[in-house]
Amino acid sequence: MVGCICIFVTSICYGIVGTLTRIMQKLHFAKVLAHYQLIAGSIMLFALVVETLIMWQPMRIFTTYSWQVWMLMLAASLANSFGLQFNTVANQNERPGFIMIIGYIGIVYAFLGDIFIFDSTFNTIALIGVTITFICTAFLMVYKLWFKAS
Repeated sequence: MVGCICIFVTSICYGIVGTLTRIMQKLHFAKVLAHYQLIAGSIMLFALVVETLIMWQPMRIFTTYSWQVWMLMLAASLANSFGLQFNTVANQNERPGFIMIIGYIGIVYAFLGDIFIFDSTFNTIALIGVTITFICTAFLMVYKLWFKAS
């Protein structure tokens, strides 16, 4: 239940960010990203300090992770950074609605990751859902690109 609430709030936030980024089209994307990172870093630092004060322990970010976990966090952070940069540039240059539609392809990538990395198995309904998502997204992309061209 917590995951569903979090992803619902995330979807709303991404919609707002996409629209606001489109409004800031005249700003260089690096300036927009610098402000995103400054705000996110400040919020994260605040959360870590509050957690440290409440638990009365050293910051867990420095004490509990192995080097393998640090490498995974680095890889995830780099992928997230590139994704955020490309998403910002895309939202500044296209309609956010179209960008969000293309973002549904992430469902297919997550599904493939579950299969090949985590060896998950899925029932027929999940397979049908991913197939419908992929087909609808591909159709909408082609339709929007073709409709825009004509």
